Amino acid sequence: MHLSDEQMLLLASIDDEKIAAKVEAAKARLQMQAAEPGMDPALAGFVADVITEAKAEGRLVWQVNRTVRYCPVCETTKGYVPFKSGPRKGEPNLKRPCHLTGVELADRFVRIQGHLRLGTCMACMEAVKPHLVAALSPVKVELPDALAKPGAVRWVRHGNRRCTECGWEGHEGQMGREPTVFGDGSYPGRCPSCNAKNPPLGRDRVERVDGFTMVEATA
Repeated sequence: MHLSDEQMLLLASIDDEKIAAKVEAAKARLQMQAAEPGMDPALAGFVADVITEAKAEGRLVWQVNRTVRYCPVCETTKGYVPFKSGPRKGEPNLKRPCHLTGVELADRFVRIQGHLRLGTCMACMEAVKPHLVAALSPVKVELPDALAKPGAVRWVRHGNRRCTECGWEGHEGQMGREPTVFGDGSYPGRCPSCNAKNPPLGRDRVERVDGFTMVEATA
């Protein structure tokens, strides 16, 4: 069952972490809609969701997806390719969906084909992009060039780490770099305090811990 943002606010008294996060997101969307009365409410709500993602994850991406089935903002769908011949000529072929081109902003390892986790069709993105650039400018978040305001401070997200050998705590940007297995690059793989190295295979000696640190980007 889908609840409107106003209905979500009625659940604020429920002691549940997931519900509380959804209530806060609903509040942010309503506040953005009130602050931008001239903007389409759906686009204003999307801007609020992007800001929430930026603060929670520390990174946004700009990935063009040409196999989008449905835009979650304008609710546009292209339907299905019709049968061109036979007894079902003209009827939609449910095995051949038509696609939209869209942009995904959420940085996730796992994606569902044709689905946008935090994105819009290209038409909506073109309309909302100036508002996104302005709203994201003061936020400490790693941004793709497409969402960065010219001249604004840029940030880099580094995952937090802890050395199991000496107890050092910090972030990936402070660690020593180690060459990749194929020698085509490097990665943060050495403790800056005791020089303990993460092996190519097996348990990391400098392990990942919760959270991340935002560092101002250098030229």
